[in-house]
Amino acid sequence: MVGLDNLGIPALGIMSNRMTDMQGEKIARFAKQLASARVNLMFDCEASGVEGAKEALWFFAERQIDVRLVWSPAIHSGAFSGKQPESITRADLEMLIQ
Repeated sequence: MVGLDNLGIPALGIMSNRMTDMQGEKIARFAKQLASARVNLMFDCEASGVEGAKEALWFFAERQIDVRLVWSPAIHSGAFSGKQPESITRADLEMLIQ
């Protein structure tokens, strides 16, 4: 999360590969108040992060939040497989926002 902030990306971290309902409700509230009801998910790009992201995608979709998966082991031809959000570089960011 600090790494994203250093790149000028506003971010909230749940500090796990699984989101609790309480965390999700808070993020949904922030998204509605501050981000036009949009959430971009960036869990760890490995097996446990993928499972957590699937749960979060469903959670936010049910609340009519515009939810987007930033990366997965398959997105971007696997370039980010195994990475964690705190390891993102400016070059990674440029690839992700294309």
